[in-house]
Amino acid sequence: MSENLADRLDAVERALTEDETDLAAVRERATLSAEVDRLETRVEELEAQVEELNAAIEAVRGYTGNVRAVNRAVERRASAALAKAEALEAAVDGAPGGADDGRAAEATVDRESDGSDPATERTVLRRPDATRDRADRRPTDESRTDGSQRRGAACEPRPTAIKGGSDGGGESDGESGTEQFIERVRDAL
Repeated sequence: MSENLADRLDAVERALTEDETDLAAVRERATLSAEVDRLETRVEELEAQVEELNAAIEAVRGYTGNVRAVNRAVERRASAALAKAEALEAAVDGAPGGADDGRAAEATVDRESDGSDPATERTVLRRPDATRDRADRRPTDESRTDGSQRRGAACEPRPTAIKGGSDGGGESDGESGTEQFIERVRDAL
């Protein structure tokens, strides 16, 4: 009886469609059309996601470019600060030009290549003459009025104050020299 029912249902469907169209093919086309609609919606969603990702990638590229630029600037400043600190340390220790001369020259070359004023850099990195007396290297009030001369004078060692008399006591002299060194590094930076 189920075959009879199926035949009757097919007859009713043919009467409704008024032709001899195979309803199985119509069902397949309807299913296919629904699938195509679903895929079109999905493609639109994916295209929107791709656009968002492209925008995010461009933002990240811009951010990393800025970070690289900042890193280069920080590296140059750190190199200059290191060269200043080494020059000050050498001046405090009274050591004539040594192994750190190469770093000072390298910092000068780096500074010149980035477009900053090479004369200022050379003044800052200039080493005091080791043969001169410490008192001769003391900056004068005139040199403090000009900014570039003042920066150069900051690299020159100042006379150390000896606590507890003039016997040249070792510990207080060493502490005073260290404190002065730290103070000069702060002034130079």
